[in-house]
Amino acid sequence: MIEIGEHGLNFFRRDLKDVKRTTEAIQESTVYNWLQHTDPSPIHNQASGLYEPETGDWMLRSTEWTDWLTGKLRCLWIHGIPGAGKTILVSHLNKCLQQHCRSSTDARHASVYYYCYFGHNQDESMPFLRWLLCQLCRQANFIPDIVYQMHQQGWEPSHSEFLLALATTLDSFDTVYITIDAVDESKPRDVLLRVLRDFVTDSRFRNIQLLVTSRLYIDIERVLGLLSKSVSMSNDLVTQDIRRFVQSKLQSNPKFKQWPKVLIHETVDALAIGAKGM
Repeated sequence: MIEIGEHGLNFFRRDLKDVKRTTEAIQESTVYNWLQHTDPSPIHNQASGLYEPETGDWMLRSTEWTDWLTGKLRCLWIHGIPGAGKTILVSHLNKCLQQHCRSSTDARHASVYYYCYFGHNQDESMPFLRWLLCQLCRQANFIPDIVYQMHQQGWEPSHSEFLLALATTLDSFDTVYITIDAVDESKPRDVLLRVLRDFVTDSRFRNIQLLVTSRLYIDIERVLGLLSKSVSMSNDLVTQDIRRFVQSKLQSNPKFKQWPKVLIHETVDALAIGAKGM
């Protein structure tokens, strides 16, 4: 008979713990890879790179943003024409949300973004739910048993199964801020709109704060018009933002320093009004 001794037992126990941690890490990585169907982060990074400092802050100064951030409003819907800058705006708001969640010490906050994209040419509802669930599990540093079971069952889970798993994961947080950009690019989008409706109306998702951007389409308005606070990209705050940006650029450019103040003022007005929110 071989006697191991206390030192040998301790080494054996540490070895087993290391094996267990490695196995768990592999299992988690496998589930995360299975969950993630579409990665919207390249779109977010590209839009963030196009952001001009101080633009988009009109939204941060609005009562709608404050009420939504504090939970007085459940859903914000920002709509505008193509080229109005919705994606760049939401990339800026996403960074503000991430900072807000990091600075919150008295509550468990999380923020997740998703960008629909015309190049995907797909129904975005399932990729959106997969990304959302994956990101929340990562931020919670916890994968619920129901997610492992979905992965092991060997077939594609339904929307209702994903929603159930999401509701379970949400228990790890007090508030979850979700932004989804360009809903109009989902093809088709009826299922995605039903998912967004459930986020606002189903009590299982009461800790979700939802922000949506899109063009002003009738089918989207039928759903979000009843559930959200509508914010148009064509408004006085945007015009003021454009005026502030143009004036700053003119004043910082040596070519325009010799211009009369009246001419600069007229140029700023013309550009701000002619931009029509773009």
